[in-house]
Amino acid sequence: MENKLKTEQDLLSAIQEKIPDFKISLSDLKNPSREFVFRYYTMVLGEFGADVNSMVLPHPVQKKKFPHIPPETLRLTNIFKLLKAFFARIGEEFSLDDLTDPHPKRTLYLISHLDNFHTFADMRAASINEVKRNVFDRTAKRDQIMNTKDNIEEKINQECIDKANRQTTKQQLSSQNEMFEDTMGQLIKKKCEIVHVMDSLKSMESTFMEQNEKLTEKENKLERRIEMMKLQIVPSPEMLQENLTQLKAQLQVSKDEVAASKEAQEGKFQLLKKLQLCVEQQSARDNLLSSIVNLHREQSESMDLIKSLMEEKHSDAEEVVNLTQKLCQLKQEIVQIKDEISHVQASGKQNVETYKQQMEQLNRYIPTFLLYIQK
Repeated sequence: MENKLKTEQDLLSAIQEKIPDFKISLSDLKNPSREFVFRYYTMVLGEFGADVNSMVLPHPVQKKKFPHIPPETLRLTNIFKLLKAFFARIGEEFSLDDLTDPHPKRTLYLISHLDNFHTFADMRAASINEVKRNVFDRTAKRDQIMNTKDNIEEKINQECIDKANRQTTKQQLSSQNEMFEDTMGQLIKKKCEIVHVMDSLKSMESTFMEQNEKLTEKENKLERRIEMMKLQIVPSPEMLQENLTQLKAQLQVSKDEVAASKEAQEGKFQLLKKLQLCVEQQSARDNLLSSIVNLHREQSESMDLIKSLMEEKHSDAEEVVNLTQKLCQLKQEIVQIKDEISHVQASGKQNVETYKQQMEQLNRYIPTFLLYIQK
């Protein structure tokens, strides 16, 4: 395999064709940096099937064995050892400076050599795929046979163990059966003893029940005598005074509770009156708004009538001027009414008297104006 040195542009095109996901530019080849060569070499090693991840991340054993060495140095050492062995296999020397302090010409030479080997490997890959496939198939078949053999041996061993366990279990069950029989005999004896004791307890229970009934009867007699004696005892004046004081205190508490209940009911009544007043005010406001809307509709109809009359009497110039002036006045009044409607809707205040006066003025003015037009 001839190592032909390529130009930067040719090498850039070749790398982009072989590894399209690898980000590279012409400046990286003309002035290679440490980060670029490290990234390129690890990418190429990964393309050739090397386990780069285990090299990039230092192994815990390495960290434990070399605790004084920084992880970056361990990572660099791992990659360098792998690259040195790889370049030795393809007939080139690789130094630590090629990785840490790359020279443009030397880096171009090494990358060209790697690219040529990459091209050679791609050419040979097609011819050995069948051989690799056969090797992999035979290896898989061998592993399958070995697994089958191991499974059979494991089943035989397990069967022997199960047989021995069954024999041991049989002996244990036999001994446990004998123990259970002995225990059963002892339990039967204890059962007879317990039955005898239960009979004795039942006879004692009946005796105790009779005694209990007699004692209960005596207790009832004593309670009746005590109640009769209580009725015969007259309370002392001090006790009567104390009872009277307690009754007065309870009466005062009851009066306070009644007064508090009345106050609460009075408050609820006042609240209901306020709510009723608010409802009436809201109803009056709604009626006012409805009246204003109706007035606005009537004024619109009046304006339409005025316009039609103006079109019919267009020959009289003075009347046209008067009608125009009156129409402007009506428009101004309509604008004022619209503003007042908006003000009523926004603020919610009651200006009932003012709106009624305006409505009366407009109602008086419109018939007069209509009579004037008809004349």
